[in-house]
Amino acid sequence: MAAQTQASERRKESSPANYAFGRVLGEGAFAHCVLAKQRSTKTTVAVKIMLKRHVEREGKVRAVHAEREALARARSDHIVRLIETFQDRDYLFFVLEFCSGGDLRRLLDANIPSIRGEHGLTKYASSFYAGDVLLGLQFLHSLDIAHRDLKPENVLIDNKGRCKLGDFGAVLDLTSGQRAGSFDGASPRPLDAVVMSAPSSRVIRTRAGTAEYVSPEVLEGESTTTKCDLWALGCLVFQLSTGRLPFTGATDFLVWEKIVAFADGNRDEVDFTSVSEDVEDLVRRLCRRDPSSRLCGEELEAHAFFVCPVADIRASRACVPWTPEPCSHTCEASFSVEYMLDLEAGSYGDNVPTLRESETSVASTKKLVGSASSRRALTDYDWDASLSSERVVAKGILWKRKGLFWRERVFLLTSAPRLVYYDASKKVPERKGCVEWPADAPPKIRRRSPSRFDVCVAGRDYHLAAKGDGDDSADAWITRLSRVFSGDLSPKVGRQGWIYKRGGGGTSSAYRRRYAILRGNQLFYYRRPPAQQAVSPQGVVRVLSASIAPEDMPGKAAFTMATDSGRTFYVCVETAEERAAWLAVLPEADPCS
Repeated sequence: MAAQTQASERRKESSPANYAFGRVLGEGAFAHCVLAKQRSTKTTVAVKIMLKRHVEREGKVRAVHAEREALARARSDHIVRLIETFQDRDYLFFVLEFCSGGDLRRLLDANIPSIRGEHGLTKYASSFYAGDVLLGLQFLHSLDIAHRDLKPENVLIDNKGRCKLGDFGAVLDLTSGQRAGSFDGASPRPLDAVVMSAPSSRVIRTRAGTAEYVSPEVLEGESTTTKCDLWALGCLVFQLSTGRLPFTGATDFLVWEKIVAFADGNRDEVDFTSVSEDVEDLVRRLCRRDPSSRLCGEELEAHAFFVCPVADIRASRACVPWTPEPCSHTCEASFSVEYMLDLEAGSYGDNVPTLRESETSVASTKKLVGSASSRRALTDYDWDASLSSERVVAKGILWKRKGLFWRERVFLLTSAPRLVYYDASKKVPERKGCVEWPADAPPKIRRRSPSRFDVCVAGRDYHLAAKGDGDDSADAWITRLSRVFSGDLSPKVGRQGWIYKRGGGGTSSAYRRRYAILRGNQLFYYRRPPAQQAVSPQGVVRVLSASIAPEDMPGKAAFTMATDSGRTFYVCVETAEERAAWLAVLPEADPCS
């Protein structure tokens, strides 16, 4: 009875409402890792959150179950600890221990004098971290589990400076059956409540892992064993010692070609220049084509590369090369990204607070949503060229919430007017969507906090947040949007009706029939009269001046419009009376110009 009560209590605790969520630590292919704090214990944790329909659509249900089961089995100081799993209607949650030191990738990129060598890390640091990773692999392999995605980003550093293997998204348990099925139901409960069994298989022929670390047998579809991790360990040893990857190429395919060529004996595929003999020997003995011939066991531990003996690391006698500085991840004053995860009020209770956390945490993947790329894009990218017939009125970095997740976007306020937003993390910013509204129904702006606001259009509220001060603040955006319908972009319609438009400056000489709406001195034109719902105009121009054209089109009355883009538009209407009506509401040309 007591056991049932405890199980019931644990199940009751398994809910997003029991966690205060902080900023996003990192992003994977179909998951986010978010900093969080358990409300009752005040324990800082990392929560991996996956959208169910995305997992199912990408065919990752088996992988999610395999990850959960492997983490549940692999209880070791060398493995990131799985605390609990649960789900709600839309999301899956893996609650994991939080490793405050970030990952090995961060150590490789950081300039930390105590561990920095001439190229990569020092010999001692390289051997310590490789040895600590080896202990984690040995434990996994003793359970007949292959990690299959070993790389610096997936090796986390705890608060004592020790390594823990993380991100088991590609894991293969050679002893258990594969899982299938889907995720259903709305109430939070343990993830295993929906696990469905399927025929077992000890061999899976799939291409799992990251291109630069994949072994040749995995590439060629041969049987996967735990030995594939030894190949990746060889790549990791090379990277720790040199600061660079052994196999590189412009595409994954070219990388794979080099991997196979090296495995087949082409020694030139890896540049061992300035690499010590010990490192080269170990890499060559780990990166062999035949998995069974790869160095392992006591012989591997005894290799001369390990100037920090693996036995000392195992017994915790070795000196840890670097220990993260203690920092408060729950300090209210140190958290400046209050918007990073705020559950919708009412979903899991009213006024769900956020966790305030310092900006010093390091993401566990290379795909961090950082602001550096967005800032570069703001100044370097030609945003006007990305818009066909609009101009940029204002631009800046905002975070847009979708479900539980916030994503950094570059927002453009255009002369349409509308908001267009882009993902600027890519080399060429990718347009992700736009916020549009009918001409006669401007959006409502709702301020929610000093950094957060909503843009409410018919049928949808867009939850946005700003992280800056001054012109980049939420209040500045609210003011900007509130003024968008005054002055040049007045909501009052000056005139509307059918026109025949021809662009100047080398554009087509054909007149095209368009439905025009004049607001202030912004002329919006459409292929057909816009309905009440939001419709994007085919184009919009800011009219500087208008005057009667030197010549009329046969049977029509013509006038010209000079625009702020430098182009002159030739416009015809049916009668001289219509032309007079248009000219009466358009800016008049300066007779002295």
